[in-house]
Amino acid sequence: MDNSEKFEPEFEPKLEIKEKSTEEKEEIEMIAANSSLSLQDKIELVLVYLREKPASWPGLEVRFYKTGSEKEKQKELEKLNQEGEEILKLLEILDLPHYTYKDKEEEEKTIRVGYHFIIAQDLEKLNQLKKAIEGFKEGDLTKEKDIGLALGYPESAVEGFIKKETFDVFDKAEGLRRLPKEKREKLKKEGVFKFLTFTPSEDSWEEELELVRRYQKIIQEKAPRMYDEVIKSTRDFEKRF
Repeated sequence: MDNSEKFEPEFEPKLEIKEKSTEEKEEIEMIAANSSLSLQDKIELVLVYLREKPASWPGLEVRFYKTGSEKEKQKELEKLNQEGEEILKLLEILDLPHYTYKDKEEEEKTIRVGYHFIIAQDLEKLNQLKKAIEGFKEGDLTKEKDIGLALGYPESAVEGFIKKETFDVFDKAEGLRRLPKEKREKLKKEGVFKFLTFTPSEDSWEEELELVRRYQKIIQEKAPRMYDEVIKSTRDFEKRF
């Protein structure tokens, strides 16, 4: 957009490596207790922390009307920065390499400000994802695939997303309703779709679910509090069948 303003990315690698200050269980509990991250972001962060997933790319954003009061705008920005700082403190405790950057976009009536985090198992994976994101933001659309692969998504799912050949399990008309009732009920009971962190592909969604099942099992074993939170927060998912 011509009227958009982008902040210069604040890419600063965290190179310090220090001994863990708490046990794994306590650190995972810290992730579960964080109020700034979404449930999906928490799932992905736990998986990165446990070295089950190479990287994640969570973000926060606020959106306000241009005609709003400066006081309200400032209040929203302060809240954004405060939540961002809470996430940064958590990442320091977890000793996970990370970069942060902010961006700003003006639309016709509103302004959006984002605070983003690139998090990875190690610096190599961090730089791989960072490079792909930077290339994509500069207009290289081929980097979209690199981003998906760097995030650890199945290649078939990444290609399906790019080609718009996806299997939307939440679509009431075209999703799981087209499957035999017995199979729908089995999947619903299993709860695997509640732990999706990527969009399955049209042709390979059943194979891709094996990775999600692994993630689900890991979260259940390593982060039982988060597992229960996911199950409880998505119970209305069953009504979509």
